[in-house]
Amino acid sequence: MKIQITGRTFTMKSSISEEQVRRLEEHIEAKYQKLCENKNTKAGSSFDRDLVLLLINIANDFLEEKDKIDYLKKEMLLKIDSLINKIDGIL
Repeated sequence: MKIQITGRTFTMKSSISEEQVRRLEEHIEAKYQKLCENKNTKAGSSFDRDLVLLLINIANDFLEEKDKIDYLKKEMLLKIDSLINKIDGIL
């Protein structure tokens, strides 16, 4: 399977769908373009450094979303426990 990022084509082995690959390409490309805009540099210059910054940015987004999900899970479990206690009190 081929994925194109910043004008470069990479070959990878994966079981993800073609649609998911396109979504990944779009997401990474948008992040990369934003990174270049913020740095006031042209896309493609100092590619390795830019790629590392991009990966850090995407990993940070992932961890922030994971933290939100973890928080919501804890909140949901607390509410479930509260409802179970209320039901037990009625029965």
